[in-house]
Amino acid sequence: MESYPPFQVIIGFTGTRDLTTERASQVAARLNYLADTGMVVAVTGACRGADTMILHYLLKTYPKIRHTVVVPGIRSQLGEGVLGIEGVEYVE
Repeated sequence: MESYPPFQVIIGFTGTRDLTTERASQVAARLNYLADTGMVVAVTGACRGADTMILHYLLKTYPKIRHTVVVPGIRSQLGEGVLGIEGVEYVE
């Protein structure tokens, strides 16, 4: 595992599995604000809905930050395309 400076910021995200377009826009705006503050580590969930939206948004918008994904124990809640992403650390 890579070593990060002691001043790193770790921000965790989770959300609803029933995400509306309006709320997704609000989430994206907040993520932009947080990333612009120097965030270097993002922890997201892997459930469908907000977790999946946040993960894909962060990977596309901020590919150089470290990403950790917490996989749900109930696999039926798993979002589409969240497993097997290169460079992502998974926690089960």
